[in-house]
Amino acid sequence: MIIYAPSSNVEKAELWGILNQIVNQYTNARVCVVEDFNSIRSPEERVGRREMVESRDMKRFVEFISQSNLYELPLVGRSFTWYRPNGSCKSKIDRMFMNNEWLRKCPNQSIKGLRRSISDHVPLVIQSESKDWGPRPFRFINSWIEHQQFNDFFQEKWKSYSVEGWAAYRLKEKLKLFKKDLRGRNNVTFGEIDYNFDSKKKEIEILDRINDAMGLEEAEIIQRNKSTAELIKFSQWKERFIAHKAKARWL
Repeated sequence: MIIYAPSSNVEKAELWGILNQIVNQYTNARVCVVEDFNSIRSPEERVGRREMVESRDMKRFVEFISQSNLYELPLVGRSFTWYRPNGSCKSKIDRMFMNNEWLRKCPNQSIKGLRRSISDHVPLVIQSESKDWGPRPFRFINSWIEHQQFNDFFQEKWKSYSVEGWAAYRLKEKLKLFKKDLRGRNNVTFGEIDYNFDSKKKEIEILDRINDAMGLEEAEIIQRNKSTAELIKFSQWKERFIAHKAKARWL
């Protein structure tokens, strides 16, 4: 279940009661309750405006967790999951809860806090035991063909390959050679955008960690706002390529 809890304490209390009834109806099924609960379990989970910490809201939230027999997955890599844009307030309000049946089927799980970029919330991803699915298949994105220099690039490279043998073998070997050249071309074409995008995300992550430890000074707040604006620009460029990938037919 995906939850987006209201800010009103009265409405949240009503929501906890409804969720408690729903969860306890599925004791023999795997239940996962995740997303923005807009509540904290202890005062240490909110830093900034101390008046925003309300003991009654915390008590109701903790009681809901206990009565629903839910267990919170540990958060790795982050102390907080939400930040005010100017860095003056931060909280841990995004969570993932599991019931006994889920934990029995999928033990040793946790959630990892990823780099925060444009959103005021930290992206979270569930972690479990890793599996080796073998080598990745070769994939060709149709949007590569739409690049204005692709045809010239393809013809130049294809003519440069010298392979002997029967027709199907020559085709297979030339495709292998072209795969290597195409990978290099892709890194040049889109690598600069990826580098700038990741660089700005790292800058924001460093400032967030400083904010977690001691808060941000005015110059650091200005720098974070500037990095966020630049990240939005690089993100828009990156989305054009991702949009093609999302609609791609894989060969």
